[in-house]
Amino acid sequence: PTTLLSQLPRSPTDLLRFVPLRPPRFRPGDRVPGYDYQCETLLGQGGFGEVWKAQHILRSTQPAVALKFCLDPTLGVSLKQEIRVWDILNGHNAPEGFVRLYDTAYSAAPPFLIYQYIDGGELIAWLASFDGKRPSVRQVLRVFKMAAQALAFAHHHGIVHRDLKPANIKVTPDGSVE
Repeated sequence: PTTLLSQLPRSPTDLLRFVPLRPPRFRPGDRVPGYDYQCETLLGQGGFGEVWKAQHILRSTQPAVALKFCLDPTLGVSLKQEIRVWDILNGHNAPEGFVRLYDTAYSAAPPFLIYQYIDGGELIAWLASFDGKRPSVRQVLRVFKMAAQALAFAHHHGIVHRDLKPANIKVTPDGSVE
């Protein structure tokens, strides 16, 4: 992935952002067992598992997707809950600002979800993209307004985002929030 000079680590703590928590389950180029996807780039790791940018191997014109793997079998219940939440949101015509859940592979080993891939970065990276300068008040308000509208829509439908943090707010190169 592209890294701006302003995003280069300046301390050991900064460097930890670039080091995986554990060796990844997959590697770039690996095919997902039983599915026509090939992993390209590790996008993130957490207690839940891993998220990979992937490409369909047979349909080269299909846009890249994000595969969210559940690597901890005890968290399978959480994966089912995530599927239910997205079904509720999609059933109410979720507006812009929500990453789309395309499909599920709950019975795969390991189970995973197929999400829309967002070409952008997390909120902190968006702020760092200003190379030490401050974004305009208008830019900041635009980003936070989009995030707040998405949260309001979810709350209106009985959904509470239980993991709201800068890493879960994706900002595209054009400044849209997903």
